[in-house]
Amino acid sequence: MVPSPSRSENGVSEVIGAVLLVSIVALGVAIIAVFIFSQPPPQEVPTLNAIIWNSTSYIYLRHDGGDTLYSSDVKIYVNGTDKTSSFALSTAPTQPWTSWSIGKVLQYNKGSSPVSSVTVVYAGTATLASI
Repeated sequence: MVPSPSRSENGVSEVIGAVLLVSIVALGVAIIAVFIFSQPPPQEVPTLNAIIWNSTSYIYLRHDGGDTLYSSDVKIYVNGTDKTSSFALSTAPTQPWTSWSIGKVLQYNKGSSPVSSVTVVYAGTATLASI
């Protein structure tokens, strides 16, 4: 006849089972946490608040708030066509612009062509520096 386990042996078995169960749950949580926190940080997209107006032959874009944008990272479409290189700073209209920051105005000589839309698109891949 096989002797039945004593109460203390049953208690030890339950403690070992509980420790194993807690260890398995903790391992699962750790694996999930590593998966979540090991993802690369998302790219920060710049903010921009711009005011647009036009005159008889020019379109003006005034940077009224947000991040400094660089011509290499921005596309400006006029009527669906990329005209980024045709824009210039109003303070230096004969020179190509490289950066556009708060208070600066970009201008585009549209001539007598009608303009139905102007779109500014961030196309860069650089991470922005926080100020």
